[in-house]
Amino acid sequence: MLMKMFRILFRNIRDAFKSVWRNFSLSLASITSITITLLVVAFSLILTFNVNYTAEMLAQNIEIVVFVEKGVEQEEITEIENKITVIDNVATLEFKSRVAIAEEYMADSEVFAVIMEGWDEDEIPLQD
Repeated sequence: MLMKMFRILFRNIRDAFKSVWRNFSLSLASITSITITLLVVAFSLILTFNVNYTAEMLAQNIEIVVFVEKGVEQEEITEIENKITVIDNVATLEFKSRVAIAEEYMADSEVFAVIMEGWDEDEIPLQD
């Protein structure tokens, strides 16, 4: 009984290889279609993971810059800061005066330093 099962198994395997060899074009077509399908699925998965990762990174690193017009009093600036901190999902708030921004520009670039050297505090064209 066991020997008969082995013979049947080996005969089925032998017949399968013969059928594949006899119908080589159909076998090649099925192998090609399966390969293309797997490549499309893999490409779709990779693209999905990359889009999800990029969306998560953008959601974590959003930065909004708000400019305040010249001549606004410190009380109004404090009121604006309070309104912004009340908004959901605001993690941090940092206020930079136009003098501080000008100093950062001057430290970063020699060209800006040469241009801004002669300016008084009132002549700085930047906004807070």
